[in-house]
Amino acid sequence: MRAVAHILAVTVLLDRRQKDQEMIEFCHSVMTINQRLRPGVILPRKTILSWYEAEREKIAIALANDTDDTFKTQALEKIRDPELRRSVLASIFAICICDYEFQDEEAAFIKIALNIWKSGMPSLDEMTLIAG
Repeated sequence: MRAVAHILAVTVLLDRRQKDQEMIEFCHSVMTINQRLRPGVILPRKTILSWYEAEREKIAIALANDTDDTFKTQALEKIRDPELRRSVLASIFAICICDYEFQDEEAAFIKIALNIWKSGMPSLDEMTLIAG
């Protein structure tokens, strides 16, 4: 679950801004994927936000120094399960568009994920699963 949360935190911080809408979508996505992976295990928003705050600066520094996309690539490569990849991809997309601004950094990250995971964009059904 940490690998998933890490990727989604990277998504929030890609454009070097942290918007309220993105944090809401980040928490929702982490909770939704956690529930799917570990039925019956509730991951409280407070726990998710505490983890994010503890990791935020390290991730931001790594992103600032990631001129060749190695940091982002290594994060994405940690997810091996094809079904989980689809859920994470839908969450990445949801975080990217929730503020009604699709930044170049976000588009580039999605392209990296699509390439690494040999995947297409999430379907409407996959997006609906994340939306709950």
